[in-house]
Amino acid sequence: MTKQVTLDLPDAVYEHMKQVATADNRSFAEILADAIVQAKPTLYVHPDRSAMQNEKAAFLAMHASLADEYEGQYVAIFQGQLIDHDQDVLALAGRIEHDYPEDVVLITKVVDQPNRVLHFRSPRL
Repeated sequence: MTKQVTLDLPDAVYEHMKQVATADNRSFAEILADAIVQAKPTLYVHPDRSAMQNEKAAFLAMHASLADEYEGQYVAIFQGQLIDHDQDVLALAGRIEHDYPEDVVLITKVVDQPNRVLHFRSPRL
């Protein structure tokens, strides 16, 4: 199924797209549609993202108390509550997958600083 759209393009963009279509031996509409598809964001946002953000916020809120007892361990947070913990992340993940197969559960390691700052050095040109 297709939809017809009327679009005003700057002359320079039109000429460039026309040249690309001619060079590729494709229609102008096909080249323009491909350009639009390529321009859309490629980052997939999972529908449960807000639930995971809620679990992350709950983890941050309870981090101080978790750090006292579980520092260095992995914890599982579900609906704002600690539901499990383990030194072995794979064992923890296996239990969570078994007990909460369809739910959003945050599994994260308890470290002294929950929000690390990452510094990236890049060359200046």
